[in-house]
Amino acid sequence: MRLLISAAALLLAATFQASAQSAVPPDALKDLAPTGKLRAAINFGNGVLAQKGKDGEPQGITPDLANALGKRLGVPVELVRFEAAGKVAEALATSAVDVGFIAIEPVRADKIDFSPPYVVIEGTYMVAKDSAMKSVADVDKPGVRIAVGLGSAYDLYLTRTLKSATLVRATVGGGGAGIDLFVKDKLDAAAGVRQPLEDYAKSHPEMRVMADAFQEIRQAMGTPKGRSAGATYLAAFVEEMKASGFVADALKRSGQVAKVAPPGKQLAKRNVSSAPAMQPNRRGGVVLPGRGIPGDRHAPAPSASVIRRRLDRAQHSGGLCRPCRGRAAECRAEGRDRAIRGAGASWR
Repeated sequence: MRLLISAAALLLAATFQASAQSAVPPDALKDLAPTGKLRAAINFGNGVLAQKGKDGEPQGITPDLANALGKRLGVPVELVRFEAAGKVAEALATSAVDVGFIAIEPVRADKIDFSPPYVVIEGTYMVAKDSAMKSVADVDKPGVRIAVGLGSAYDLYLTRTLKSATLVRATVGGGGAGIDLFVKDKLDAAAGVRQPLEDYAKSHPEMRVMADAFQEIRQAMGTPKGRSAGATYLAAFVEEMKASGFVADALKRSGQVAKVAPPGKQLAKRNVSSAPAMQPNRRGGVVLPGRGIPGDRHAPAPSASVIRRRLDRAQHSGGLCRPCRGRAAECRAEGRDRAIRGAGASWR
């Protein structure tokens, strides 16, 4: 009888597994595992997202998510290791990997389709303990030199937002590279993710980390541009992992303290309400953040028709609205008008 019960249980489990795998749309499976396996990029440059185990194997929330996705797809998982987010972005852009864990950034969106964020972390500054700079507003001043890891999310963000301070980039990416450069060259501040900066400051009492932040970094899963079915599936997967408590549990298991991103609809509403205002330029036009001519923060904004085309491509690809996950036909007009009024921030 016990043998019969055990056999029935195994058969039932196998049936459920086969059913779950068969529920994956074939085009999504082809997009996410075109080689028959899921190649997932893991970034060790951000210690909140991934850590190295005793034998160097990846541990943490991002390997956990990658393995969960592979199990859902019914394919083996290959964890491809990188030391910096910029290298992950390059791998995604060239389709060297199928998914990657990377911060949402406008400059990356031309070659990467992002899921909604699963974790939100802060970008802030570390300075010498006796520095006169007390908050992030004090840093963007003439003569201030800021160390950053090459190609990091905060490098990209500060590149387009700083007005007076100067960025000094490490030759490689990763938070540790920026800290090393800050110390070696005796710069004024080091930009980075809050948790690694605070860990460093704990063992270096001559340093302190600012209490406020210059950036909210939205960590997401990404897939190479053009894999629309895979991107749609990935978005639903991330929302499910947040709602089920998987993300929170994975953070806890890895000993990391970070904020689980809110559901997609809540995030979209917050992005619209917090959109930066349009700024007048010296030629009488307006400037959309991140949309001017490179190197000229006074460049005039694109016309409304250009913005509409961009939003239709970026916000409603695959028949879905990325911010609210609704059907594009139902929210296109309203979302587009909101984005135009909010300087495009609702979909970036």
